[in-house]
Amino acid sequence: MTGRIEAPDSGAVSARLQELGFFPLTVSAVSEGEAASGRPRFARGGGRRLAGFSRQLAVLLEAGIPLDHALGIAGEVADDPGFRDVIARVRRSVEEGTSLGDAFARHPQVFDELYVSMVRAGEAGGALDQILKRLAEFLEEWQRIRDVVVSALLYPLFLSVFAAGAVTVLMVFVVPRFAEVFGDMGARLPAPTRVLMAVSAFLRRFWWLLGGGAAAAGAAVAVGARTPAWRVWWDRNVLKLPLAGDLAVKIQVSRFARVFGTLIASGVPILRALEIVTGTLTNSVFSNSLANVQAGLKEGKGVAEPLRRAGVFPPLFLHMVAVGEETGRLEEMMLTVAASFDRDVETAARRLLSLLEPIIILLMGLVIGAIILSILWAIFSVNQLAF
Repeated sequence: MTGRIEAPDSGAVSARLQELGFFPLTVSAVSEGEAASGRPRFARGGGRRLAGFSRQLAVLLEAGIPLDHALGIAGEVADDPGFRDVIARVRRSVEEGTSLGDAFARHPQVFDELYVSMVRAGEAGGALDQILKRLAEFLEEWQRIRDVVVSALLYPLFLSVFAAGAVTVLMVFVVPRFAEVFGDMGARLPAPTRVLMAVSAFLRRFWWLLGGGAAAAGAAVAVGARTPAWRVWWDRNVLKLPLAGDLAVKIQVSRFARVFGTLIASGVPILRALEIVTGTLTNSVFSNSLANVQAGLKEGKGVAEPLRRAGVFPPLFLHMVAVGEETGRLEEMMLTVAASFDRDVETAARRLLSLLEPIIILLMGLVIGAIILSILWAIFSVNQLAF
């Protein structure tokens, strides 16, 4: 067999292959060009694509179709060539005797650790079709919540871009015309108008400086985001914002509850499930707090108490986790909490939109109004001098 695996060095490749039950004979690095050419390219919509594939594969397996044949059918109906190529590779691995979970694990750019762990649990429990259905439901629900949040933020973003464009046009193209007219008249302009003309001249002359500064600031933020300390500082301050912080907390809690509940309901060991959840959270404050939760679980303290000591989860969530743990229905309670917080995320997103929209419109009106009033003030002043 031959193949490619992304890894930091040849030792990591050998270790990974041995975990999969293979004995590597030779391991060599490929050039960047070869790696790029061998990596499948995908269209957008990965979450929806994977959810659809999971549901189709579950239906085919439930109908009694053999796994390799079901993979062939699901791959043929895929509309993305890159995804179709990956499914073909997975099918070849299965036909060679590899388990489905291990075959998926060879393509981490498509199937993440959560997906692979649930598939392996489904194979071990003999309920692969049910696990795939649960995966499809999980992916569809999370994609829906993501679309709600993105849709709620798109309109304010559009308004902000439109406002910035309108102000730029006024300052770069309209104001200089009036500056030429007022300069020919030789009249002394009011102070607000002189400030406006100075800002307009600065923008026209040093636009490259502003663009370079914005690019440098963006690069600094991108580099800083890779630094753990800066990332923690940023994530902690995001959680303190008036409305956006509440939305961020609800998103993290919803994701934790849904992923954790889905994993343990699928038969994944609770410690392993917690490790996977830690990697799926996007806020470092939440993900870092789960390290102590894992330590508490290893010491036999359960889930609720270590989560409470983490100090980042809301009280309602902690009470429901404690009830689920006491009644032995932790996975059901987690999924119930996820559904509840999903509704809260939608409500918080709409509330944030209802607040941002009038604020942006008001600021845009104030800036444009100030520009127009400064020009009108100068016109009235010149006309009074003429009389």
